[in-house]
Amino acid sequence: MSRFASRSFPSRIAELGFSVSLPSDWQVKELPDQETNFDDGSFLFGLAAVMAPYAPMVFAATARPAWDSGTVHDWAHWMCQQHEVSLGLPMQAGHLGALPAIVGMARADSDMGPMLTWFAFAEDGHRLLHVSLTAPEPMAAIAEPAWAEVLNSFALETPRGPTVALTPDQAPSASNLLPTPQPEPELADPEALSKPTGMARYALAGGLATLLQDDPINQNLLGQGRGFVPRLLSSDEASRTARVGSMALMAELDLPFGWHPLDDSRSLLLLDPSGEVQVRLEFLESPDGTAEALLDLLESHARRDYPAPEFLRMAHGPVQVLGVRNIHDGDTELQQFHLLIAPPANDDAGRLVRARVTAVPERAGWAVDFGEALLLSLAPLQPLRQAA
Repeated sequence: MSRFASRSFPSRIAELGFSVSLPSDWQVKELPDQETNFDDGSFLFGLAAVMAPYAPMVFAATARPAWDSGTVHDWAHWMCQQHEVSLGLPMQAGHLGALPAIVGMARADSDMGPMLTWFAFAEDGHRLLHVSLTAPEPMAAIAEPAWAEVLNSFALETPRGPTVALTPDQAPSASNLLPTPQPEPELADPEALSKPTGMARYALAGGLATLLQDDPINQNLLGQGRGFVPRLLSSDEASRTARVGSMALMAELDLPFGWHPLDDSRSLLLLDPSGEVQVRLEFLESPDGTAEALLDLLESHARRDYPAPEFLRMAHGPVQVLGVRNIHDGDTELQQFHLLIAPPANDDAGRLVRARVTAVPERAGWAVDFGEALLLSLAPLQPLRQAA
């Protein structure tokens, strides 16, 4: 089972030892010997390489001396040009641990098919760091959470602080030692580089009306006997988010505008009008009360239901995840994620809350982040709210 764990890499040159959170079963690769003259800026010096045991997914860290002029953005742009890198996402300001960084994603063809490389360039004490994660394009939904962990957890053993500007319009300062806020992505953008932190990032077109019972689609679902919308507790137009109470979950949670929620007292189903994403939240009993045993059971069901599914397990804080790819509904390729968390209130029935996220591959990474945000927003439904 792939869980994230902090990994430490001793300095190989220029006091560039560091730690970073990676899946615990990824294997450290031995690097070739290199000349230890860091003043030679004609090459990138290898700091670490770590590979997944089940797929060609590689984390790598390299470094070279910073240039005497220019910004980190200038250097990143020049190096991408020199290596004829084709960008899959534009470079933008971000962070690498506590360091301000230029982040982006590149796409390249290979004998194994299209490969994606997420990368970050950061400068610290006149040392230019280049950190990356490469994976086959079909495994983007699995690689993206690992990359988010890298960006959030990377830490130098001997930080010296930035000495140059990140971009032409930003001078280095002590405040730049803090993570640079990510630009707000377009709503419902599945390719946002940073892990979402607010429900507004999952809002769709339609506004608050889609969360109300008198919406035409919700009325039609009610008429079919499929369920009703959860009760609205509060809403915030500025954040495009509402707080609702679900009788199926006996809990309250945040929902972004634009989704159609359907509560049938057994589960809470969230429908994306495009039909590309579906999320169902419900209680499930574990064979022995643990998340691991329940994920084992869900994996066995997937092996029974699909001819050649592929699996990955990971943990994000309190959320345990089973990813299933290489599955189809007719001719439509899908990816499915089972996210488990302990109930928001004491529950002695050995139950867990499961968010089952089903999405087309292009939106899978965004959708699984949405499922996690839903689970983390759960709170016990207050008695007064139950009776209201």
